[in-house]
Amino acid sequence: MNNRKKYNQLFEMISILSFSNRSIGLWDNQRYKECKKNKNKVSIDYLYKSEKNTRKYLELRAKAKNKIDKLIYSLL
Repeated sequence: MNNRKKYNQLFEMISILSFSNRSIGLWDNQRYKECKKNKNKVSIDYLYKSEKNTRKYLELRAKAKNKIDKLIYSLL
């Protein structure tokens, strides 16, 4: 793979990393808001959904970070 393709991939992975970081923050904030409610008004389904989405974006972030590391080392 030539350097141009590597830099394009690097840019794409940084974009994915940024998107996943933002998504994690948004879902974490939504879960925080839900947990501030009285116990009898908390939606367990919504908490489950927010936790599941946070996990999805955490895994996406980990994959992007690993790919970024590999690309950077290959460009050195």
